Amino acid sequence: MLSLGLVCLDIKTIKNEAIVMKNEYRIDGGTCYVKLSGGEECMVDVDDMELVGAHRWSTSQENKRRVAITSVKDLSKPSRRGKIRMHTLLMSTPKGLMVDHLNQNPLDNRRSNLRIVTGKQNKLNKSSQEGSSSSYLGVRKAPSGNWEAVSGGRYLGTFRTEREAGIARAKEFVSVNGTDANPQQSALAISD
Repeated sequence: MLSLGLVCLDIKTIKNEAIVMKNEYRIDGGTCYVKLSGGEECMVDVDDMELVGAHRWSTSQENKRRVAITSVKDLSKPSRRGKIRMHTLLMSTPKGLMVDHLNQNPLDNRRSNLRIVTGKQNKLNKSSQEGSSSSYLGVRKAPSGNWEAVSGGRYLGTFRTEREAGIARAKEFVSVNGTDANPQQSALAISD
């Protein structure tokens, strides 16, 4: 461990190259777990350690979720600094598009979990809301004790079990939006 002023740099050798990380980290297989300020960890591919390691990462609360962010120079105004999300840096996201986390975990920044999408596509990849009566998106418990499914404002019916309602909702969602819109809905639709 090297100590340079207030910044501690950890140097490890990966594939015969010295990788300098400004955050503490650990490696498990092909995944690097980066410790963020505040104690949380995020995941990146080992191949991305050099890019990620050039920055000091912390967390920020965005839409009730924690994301990894860092401070960078604003190239349009060098005297100013701005914030960039880890997933945006990794994917070199074009203006007007955004990065979607397939498993809906914004601290999982492995490339296999990231894709560049439009805002509309990103909104389709969501899960059941916190506090919902069901663990399935678009499903709620009816006063009768049965389960109701709704997709895109369209009532799909009443079902005996929560899972039956979830599968019906997932099948309708996939038929309208395609299999790439929400991986969890696609998996549920074909599970029946």
